[in-house]
Amino acid sequence: MIDVAFLQLLSNDDEVEAIADGRVYFDVRPQDERQPSIVLNLISATPGMTFQGRGGYVNGRMQVNCLAPTKSLAKSLAQAARDALDGYVGTTDGTMFSYILTQNFRDIPVVVLPGAATPASYGVSVDALFMAAE
Repeated sequence: MIDVAFLQLLSNDDEVEAIADGRVYFDVRPQDERQPSIVLNLISATPGMTFQGRGGYVNGRMQVNCLAPTKSLAKSLAQAARDALDGYVGTTDGTMFSYILTQNFRDIPVVVLPGAATPASYGVSVDALFMAAE
């Protein structure tokens, strides 16, 4: 599965692990998690087509949200995630990636909870475009 392959790529990267320490999740971060972590959201996965029909591959985009208690740590985690994914070609968890390209390094708007002086966490989002076959 594509999402599991992304999780493994990030979880097995030394730079990402040094910051996130195994906290890579699908879709949503556990409630009250304050430590640096990554949340993966599959934005699109479109089957590739040839003139003969389905091409046996998928083009898509994975959103990689990097969250941390400080803005600088969120940016460091996002850069580590980007370094782990950008330019990747290979097979992970049975998913063969023809490429992963990262783009759109952007801040996630923060919300300060009522009565709080600072946000609970900061975030940076990175898009990862991919072509893969499972």
